[in-house]
Amino acid sequence: RLGYWDFRSSWIMQNLFPWVLLIDASIVAFLKIYIPLWEGKTIICERFVYDMLVDLSIAFNDHLFFEEIPGRFFLRLLPKNSIVIILTLDLKTLKKRRFDLTYDHRLNQRLYVYGKLASRNFLPIISTKSYANQVNIKIQRILKIEQEKEKQSLTNKYAEFNTLPIIKTIMKYPISGIFVHWLLQCMLYM
Repeated sequence: RLGYWDFRSSWIMQNLFPWVLLIDASIVAFLKIYIPLWEGKTIICERFVYDMLVDLSIAFNDHLFFEEIPGRFFLRLLPKNSIVIILTLDLKTLKKRRFDLTYDHRLNQRLYVYGKLASRNFLPIISTKSYANQVNIKIQRILKIEQEKEKQSLTNKYAEFNTLPIIKTIMKYPISGIFVHWLLQCMLYM
């Protein structure tokens, strides 16, 4: 069991460790993800919340840990508009590509939990069995679709906002419309 988490026999580790890990991940998320996002940077996380959830699921032998408390709180560490793509590979090919994984006797379980996590959270899954440029094209396609969804969502929110009776009243007078626009801009840049 060297190198594996196995908390099934320890009540303290089952009930305390996930919360400690959640606090630790929250601090790291704030410093390494949220602050750079507020600074206008783009953040790409290769391993983060989903890997933690899979590791904890395996350690507790609970493949739906991510649907329980505190598992659900880990998912809230992701920024609201984040785009998540799960890259996967079949067991045989994975072991050929990564020699260090040939001795991981929980690898099949990990792949299962990743698949479960992706399907329950409606995450796109891309197989990396094909060539890198083909995987890249699939990733770019998903990113474009997600960005279009985000634009459409913002457009719908703006349309809903414009139909509010109070907004219609304010917008009748040009000076009040300019004032509201200025006020909203000030609020957005605070």
